[in-house]
Amino acid sequence: MVTPNSRATLLLANGLRSTYHMIEFHPLRNWKWAGPFLWLRIEYDHLLESLPGDSTRVTFVVDGEGFGSSLIGRLFTIVYNRNLDRAIPALTSEMNQLASRDNNQATGRRAGARSLTP
Repeated sequence: MVTPNSRATLLLANGLRSTYHMIEFHPLRNWKWAGPFLWLRIEYDHLLESLPGDSTRVTFVVDGEGFGSSLIGRLFTIVYNRNLDRAIPALTSEMNQLASRDNNQATGRRAGARSLTP
């Protein structure tokens, strides 16, 4: 669960660790993490927008400060976008499975059970 006091340590593929902490937390609106990456300070903002129905749009804003941030930022964007292209469908699938499981538990149905109509 994400809270105003959340911290997360990322273990990168190259073995580097980076710990981020919450610097903004506005439930249902946004939350922002900040932490180091190499010699840069990185901020990840997650902007939430309610859409019609039960949908939400999430916009990720990544800012970097420090020497060389514009150059490293371009490379970081390429890698980050590639990771998001894999992570978002996986997250969506997991959330849909959890919602289906919760719905089945609420209605007393087993996962995979079918309704039969005469």
